[in-house]
Amino acid sequence: LANLFDLGGAYGADGAGSITPTLSLTGIPPGGLVTNLSSTAGGAITLFLEAGVIVGRDADGGNPVFRIEIVNTASIGNPAVYELQTTLYEAIRHGDPALHDESIDLMTTAGEVNLNYQVIRIDGDGDRNTINSSIVLLDSSSSFFSFDDDGPKVNTFVSGQAVDSVGYLWNANDNPFGIDGGSSASIALDGTTYTWHTSTNSIDVTGGVNRLDSFDTTEHRLVVNLAAGGQFALDMDDGRYDLPFKLTADVHLNVDYTLVDNDGDRASATLPIDMLAAQVDLLAGGHAVTGTSRNDVL
Repeated sequence: LANLFDLGGAYGADGAGSITPTLSLTGIPPGGLVTNLSSTAGGAITLFLEAGVIVGRDADGGNPVFRIEIVNTASIGNPAVYELQTTLYEAIRHGDPALHDESIDLMTTAGEVNLNYQVIRIDGDGDRNTINSSIVLLDSSSSFFSFDDDGPKVNTFVSGQAVDSVGYLWNANDNPFGIDGGSSASIALDGTTYTWHTSTNSIDVTGGVNRLDSFDTTEHRLVVNLAAGGQFALDMDDGRYDLPFKLTADVHLNVDYTLVDNDGDRASATLPIDMLAAQVDLLAGGHAVTGTSRNDVL
């Protein structure tokens, strides 16, 4: 950051003494600066300066959404190298849910945020000279800061491979939603779509025969009766599914699913579940297979 400034100056005839540089963030009044951004969890974001750190807080109780601070990235013992570091705590709402790589700039509705560089030069005789210079980091028309969108990512499954009767729509070890967070939005089974409306915490059934068995409004567990018999159950929050039925014949089931992140971005895919009774000894006795890891292939 110091390389952004060229303050110049000299010690004069008295010779060198000391030089003390200081970087700071300035320009934010005690009441904060309103921004153009919103958090998906808490609404409009306002900037505050807290102990020299910029904190963006939402309108829902003032929860922190992000922080911007000056940090020394140099290794211990080396000369200081100062950079600006951003830490994100809540998802930022972007404008177009159809775009997964959208970027939005952080700007104020009025006022500006500055990076200030102060240098105190003391010569060999003890005379002191203080020089200040500032750079506008963001205001109502420009910004050095932007937040990229990261839409949900779905898995690609190959039809014909056996899949456990217990698994996940996505690999839960690899968060498909990124910082935005998210959940299952809908699944389609036997030509019927079951959509979870989080605003009303209810399931909407469209496009075919309604085989909805139940929906737990607390655990968000959806259970659908299958046309071939048995049931398909899904935790809409974490994507864990299970098929609680006894297998007496080969089963092929396509589960069309859509994920949605908290920013409104969507992604869809199909999970083909193929269970071959003749090839799985455990199933000959009519017992369901219980997987031991996520998306196991038998």
